[in-house]
Amino acid sequence: MARHPILQRMKSSSSRLAFTATAVVAFLFGIGITYAVFFLVLDSDRKLQSGDSVGSLPTIENVGTTDVQDGTSNESSPIGAPNETLGSIHDIVDIKSPFERGLALRNVLARSNERRVIDLLAESLELPNHSNSLELQSDIIHRLAQINPSRALSQAIEIDKREPRYSGKLVKVVFQEWARSDLEEAVANARLLSESVRGSATEAILLERMDLSEDQALSIARDLENERVATSLFTQMEVEEAVENPDELWSDLVSKLQGDIQNWTSISRVANAWVEKRGLSVLDQIFQSLTNSQIEVHVTRDVLRAAVQIDPKGALEYALNLEEDLYNIARWGVIEAWATSDPKAALAALSEIEEESLRTELEGTAIRAWASYSDPYELLDSVSTLPSHLQGSATTNALYSISWRSPREAAQLIEKLESGPTKTKAASDLVDNWSRGDSKAALDWILNEPSNKDMQSLLLVRVIGRLAAVDPERAWTVAIGQPIPDGEVGMELRVITSLVQENIDRALEFLPQVREGQTRLGAYRNVARALVQDKDVDRALNLLPSVSVKEKSAVFETIAATWARSNAEELLNSMDRFDTRELKSKAAMALVLSNRYWNPALSDKQIEEAKSFLTDEDKLQLEVDNASSFSRW
Repeated sequence: MARHPILQRMKSSSSRLAFTATAVVAFLFGIGITYAVFFLVLDSDRKLQSGDSVGSLPTIENVGTTDVQDGTSNESSPIGAPNETLGSIHDIVDIKSPFERGLALRNVLARSNERRVIDLLAESLELPNHSNSLELQSDIIHRLAQINPSRALSQAIEIDKREPRYSGKLVKVVFQEWARSDLEEAVANARLLSESVRGSATEAILLERMDLSEDQALSIARDLENERVATSLFTQMEVEEAVENPDELWSDLVSKLQGDIQNWTSISRVANAWVEKRGLSVLDQIFQSLTNSQIEVHVTRDVLRAAVQIDPKGALEYALNLEEDLYNIARWGVIEAWATSDPKAALAALSEIEEESLRTELEGTAIRAWASYSDPYELLDSVSTLPSHLQGSATTNALYSISWRSPREAAQLIEKLESGPTKTKAASDLVDNWSRGDSKAALDWILNEPSNKDMQSLLLVRVIGRLAAVDPERAWTVAIGQPIPDGEVGMELRVITSLVQENIDRALEFLPQVREGQTRLGAYRNVARALVQDKDVDRALNLLPSVSVKEKSAVFETIAATWARSNAEELLNSMDRFDTRELKSKAAMALVLSNRYWNPALSDKQIEEAKSFLTDEDKLQLEVDNASSFSRW
């Protein structure tokens, strides 16, 4: 037996619910607000369109008065800008008022035939990344769909391919109109589409034809091999009803939905609506009804976070009394939300928590929220009023947030700090952020600011790799001029590491200048690895004569391991290229270990062939080998 039409399922709700459902449709498709005047004008003019007659584009002044056939009419203009002619889509875009711009386009479209609509669409595609392109093209495609839906569909598919960010929105526009004018034809044409495009069409058809019964909607969805679209629509409507009446519908809804983790947002939405209506008194009932542990984690965090807007102290108390809160996720959420709106009150509440480790953890969350989501300047001004154990993190978090907005301002503030861990941390964070956008400016500040002297090397390490990507010569000059601390490597290794990713030839030019020791070995191994990954094995092998005997063994290990991972069979067939038994054995070891721990690319017979090249020492090592032996290469 056919169930009630989709709209009838909502008959128990008020007109407010009907409005909500309409809002959901608009949200799902992102089509935007459709002006009522558009449909009134279009519907009245649809039968007036003529073949291919094309006149000049009407002016704003007479856009509502031009006759489709001969450009004459006695009707008055709905909007006006006397003597301003709309010669192209560019003229429409230049209208500053969004309402007048949209209305002008719709009026032009209402009195344009198919050829003119196609011309307008072509013009819209020439707009240079205009922020209103999707809105304009949606309206144009909508009009074309009224005149010639088949042509509108082909145009929409092509544009959606060109603009992945549209996510099939124009195809949805076509089928929205087509489903209204000729449902059978819309379904027949949707059936011919590719799977991805057909999904968009199915959504548009079902959302436009909400007068269909559920059986009819399911039948269409199954015909288009998209039953999930129909079931998702039904679920969304049930959610909308439950949002309006959670007291009665919560239990049935949560029982039905919590079998699928992807439904947690819908469950959370209804729960939040319930808490908003009834307060925190319904929290027990909400959480006790959640039997899916994964959904419980998400919903608990989300609902308690939202409850902060109603009763922050109550939400925190409830979160603190939870029997299970994996990694304190729910408590973090509550404190983050509270500290975003009232950080001082949140910190005051946390001071009453007796458990020191939990209190410290949540205080850190509050400080970060204050700096990131509230007001970092207020936090910086309030540092002296905070407990001493929070002052350092408050300072660094505030300056970190400011450095994202204005690195130079953050630099000036950091310069005023006393030397110590707080200043070093703040300066390091600043350089990290600054160098992402302007590594040269960050370097200048590091080198030229006198107060940076004691931490200059530490800061240079953080900027030198990014600088190498934009100014390798300067990066190299700075790096090679820095001393190498005992037990560490030279800063030029960071330059080489950066360059092998973007400019391997430049890395090769600098390679002979690398200082000896672990710095030199690391640089040669990084370059060799990058060359093999780029399928340039010959150049990688040509590095070997440039290094010492001891370094040669280590560099070759890197070459062999990388080669074995990328093309094991080629390495096996290249054994005669290696002039010593030791190198052959290392290549064989790389093949065996790669096949064992990385990618079993070789057959048992080929592995036995590889093992025949092993020295007795390497055979013994292989017998006691574990995965770390290969990973160290």
